[in-house]
Amino acid sequence: MIIPLLQQLNRLWVRLSLAFALVVMFGVMITSLIGILITTSNLTILDYSDVLVAPNGPVEILANYYEEHEWHNAQAFMAGLQSSYLQTDAYSLTFSLIDNNGSVIYDSHPAPDDPRWPYIQFDEVVPVRIDGIVQGYLRGIGRYSEAFETQDFSPQTMFLNWLKERIWLMSFIGGTIGVIAGIFVSRSLAAPLYKLSEAARGIAARDLTQRVPVAGTTEMIQLAQAFNEMGAALEQAETLRRNLVADVAHELRTPLTVLQGNLRAILDDVYKLDKAEVASLYNQTRVLNRLVNDLHELAQAEARQLPMRLQTVNLQEVVARVVDYFSPVAEAENIQLVVSVEENLPTVWGDFSRLTQVLNNLITNALHHTPEHGTIFIELKQVDDQLALCVADTGKGIPPEHQPHIFERFYRADRARSRNTGGAGLGLAIVKAIVEAHDGTVSLQSDGIPGKGAAFTVLLPIYGS
Repeated sequence: MIIPLLQQLNRLWVRLSLAFALVVMFGVMITSLIGILITTSNLTILDYSDVLVAPNGPVEILANYYEEHEWHNAQAFMAGLQSSYLQTDAYSLTFSLIDNNGSVIYDSHPAPDDPRWPYIQFDEVVPVRIDGIVQGYLRGIGRYSEAFETQDFSPQTMFLNWLKERIWLMSFIGGTIGVIAGIFVSRSLAAPLYKLSEAARGIAARDLTQRVPVAGTTEMIQLAQAFNEMGAALEQAETLRRNLVADVAHELRTPLTVLQGNLRAILDDVYKLDKAEVASLYNQTRVLNRLVNDLHELAQAEARQLPMRLQTVNLQEVVARVVDYFSPVAEAENIQLVVSVEENLPTVWGDFSRLTQVLNNLITNALHHTPEHGTIFIELKQVDDQLALCVADTGKGIPPEHQPHIFERFYRADRARSRNTGGAGLGLAIVKAIVEAHDGTVSLQSDGIPGKGAAFTVLLPIYGS
């Protein structure tokens, strides 16, 4: 019984409601106490005849009424006026209205022998004048009960008692309104959190399509947007994971099938176990090993966990070293390498070997797609506060429909290319991951027109910029 109650009290909307109620009640009580103290300290000596003729008092109110209506329907007006003045079990202040002819228009006085208020404190008659002419008389009688005969019935005390009663009543009403308003506001504030918790449970149950409405306060909107972005990222990551598993299985299947088939043929004496056959099997294992290494390297780079030895790197040295390595390869395939490097270029902050790998992969990709007697252009220049490294070829280019996917793992724009001629489809994905790990960008420009080829541009921030 107690534990469920404590659990309910621990709910956010309950706590907010109680907080609202306490704040409202505390504020009303403090205001009330201050009002009572100020009123008590500033209340001047007063008698009820003063009350009758005070500014905005009954006599002035009746004079204003007479100017507009004379004494027509004065009974109803006096009844309303009477209800606004003190009348309790302890004390009674009543009025009667008499016109200038002596006729009683309104009378709320109790009978003289009324046992409720047997004692008379005062009995005053005050004229109601309009422009100095008497148009009627207001009689006020103050009476009190025997049970409270010993109490202080001074006008000050009676007024303060009346004021306190109404202040406590208003405190109660204000507190009640505060509780109701607190419940309404707190539930509206907490409702998005309930939806968020339900969506979080759905994601925990592997339902990555869960999203929450973007509504409410600024903070709730930001929280909902962040949650939805997280859900979208998780869903995309799950899709990439599934695609990766499928792609890896597909890429491994062919070399494993070749290995299995060749080994089976050797066991069945279809192939002889000679040096050439062993070399073929060894090449298949190298393909598998390269694929596994590329996958591991790509995963590290995408997670920004790729081991790197960061230092200032002169990209001119990178270009010179890579071009020296690929020149014999390009010459053997009758492909020309054209190099353009600006002088006195600043350095970048990065890993020399990883940036070398980026250029290696780009040139390797260009060699795969450049026909015999074609040209590969390698350019290094400064663009604002970045260095631009561009590798362009004169191949058949990349069609527009393939360009958005060109940096995805295992993606080949030319599906006719085999693993041996076109690679595993990881080179450009590795380029993108390494460049982004250096806070750079890589982009593709291609019209998809044969002979105009494709150009890959890497932008890296200048060290110290």
